[in-house]
Amino acid sequence: MLKHILVIDDMLTNLKIVESFLKPYYKVSLIKSGEQALKFLEKNKPDLILLDIQMPGMDGFETIRKVKEKPENRDIPVLFLTSQEDIDSRMRGFQLGATDFILKPFMPEMVLKVIASRLAAVEENVE
Repeated sequence: MLKHILVIDDMLTNLKIVESFLKPYYKVSLIKSGEQALKFLEKNKPDLILLDIQMPGMDGFETIRKVKEKPENRDIPVLFLTSQEDIDSRMRGFQLGATDFILKPFMPEMVLKVIASRLAAVEENVE
């Protein structure tokens, strides 16, 4: 069965680009806001979340904080897909439960490798 990746980004173009290279390998769900993501997670449990930091309304930091508040979501790896390179953003993200950061602009091959690595690490911890 295909692993399920939830992609959260307010820019439709970004969602479509990421979907185009993930779809051959994963089940992909696209969400345009943190608020929508929280509703989605009430009924669905993806294997990994790709999350943008800069979004209107609830930003990525607030989104991950609310996602990780729920015990059933704590083990879902969250990768920030962002243009924010500063150390403060990274430290804040890791403190809130992020697994890794992938900087925009990104290479699809790199994103696929990081996702595969993170999913493999989760499976190792389950066994």
